[in-house]
Amino acid sequence: MRTITLTSKNQITLPAELVRQLGLNRTRKLLVQRRGDMLLLTIQKDLSTQLGDIQRRAKPYIKQSFSDAQLAAGREQAWLSRHRASGKKTFR
Repeated sequence: MRTITLTSKNQITLPAELVRQLGLNRTRKLLVQRRGDMLLLTIQKDLSTQLGDIQRRAKPYIKQSFSDAQLAAGREQAWLSRHRASGKKTFR
């Protein structure tokens, strides 16, 4: 356990050893939560990590996977149906 000081601007400095161990840099964000008389700092995950987590949680619920060709055909069909409904001419 380490002691850190709160500055007059309400800032703290994290020990360099902890910053290195956690792989933190200037661009990483930390979330702060109050737990009674304690403050809990948590490293905020970047967007790509969050999306990966969502995909991993959703995977058991996905019953069928589609090939790239099937996805492309579905997009094509959706595009055609939208444009036919709008009355625009399609040039595909």
